Amino acid sequence: LHSFPTRRSSDLFSLSKKFEGQATLNITDVSGAHVWKEIIQVRGEIISRDLRHLSDGVYLISVRHADEVHQARWVKQ
Repeated sequence: LHSFPTRRSSDLFSLSKKFEGQATLNITDVSGAHVWKEIIQVRGEIISRDLRHLSDGVYLISVRHADEVHQARWVKQ
């Protein structure tokens, strides 16, 4: 799982991982507080979300798909 800022804005992120089907996207801050949770449908494409409402900081992004959990660290500046 990779996280990277999109070219449109540093307040957006994309995750690149080949998933098919339903997955759960979770974002937590460094204190462990959940700041975003969403059930998503993935078809092997890039997942993008606009997270401008979040404060600058370090976040942990996790995607649970079937019995796998993939994580990435994301820095919002």
